[in-house]
Amino acid sequence: MSIRSRAVLIGAAVVMGGGLLVGCSSGSETTDSTASVTVNDAWIRATDGPMTGIFGVLVNTTDSDVTIESASNSASEITEIHEMVMIDGEMKMQEKAGGVVIPAGSSITLQPGGDHIMAMGMTAPVAPGDEVRVTLKLSTGQSLEFIAVAKQSAAGDEDYHSGDMDTMDGDMQ
Repeated sequence: MSIRSRAVLIGAAVVMGGGLLVGCSSGSETTDSTASVTVNDAWIRATDGPMTGIFGVLVNTTDSDVTIESASNSASEITEIHEMVMIDGEMKMQEKAGGVVIPAGSSITLQPGGDHIMAMGMTAPVAPGDEVRVTLKLSTGQSLEFIAVAKQSAAGDEDYHSGDMDTMDGDMQ
């Protein structure tokens, strides 16, 4: 069987499978041209604490808005989509109701101090250079999977605002 025939069969299998799994090696750009959303420059903040942030640039290549509805990752028990809000005169992070919308034909940046993915209840320390698998559930019914590479960063240290988690204020590393 030729390489072209194998590629056609693999592409058909992905389409018929109904889902979408997009790989992203070492936090770099996704390369699947059939993806409705791709990830560039994915990274996770290295930590030995109870929680950390996951960041990157999400690009919507379609002509419809796509929402990140939920997330999971290989390094923690809980994964949430977070935003920064002003509470009592201070910027605090909290879970973002309704997820994050990526406008049609546009991109958003998940970054320290802004919208981001929060990994809580870390199962082990994450050291610089470690790779963490992240999966996003999209409003299209697709799943987007990528690798976030850990790096040291003090940018955007935030306090957490949410009921029981208030005791973790300032613990994000």
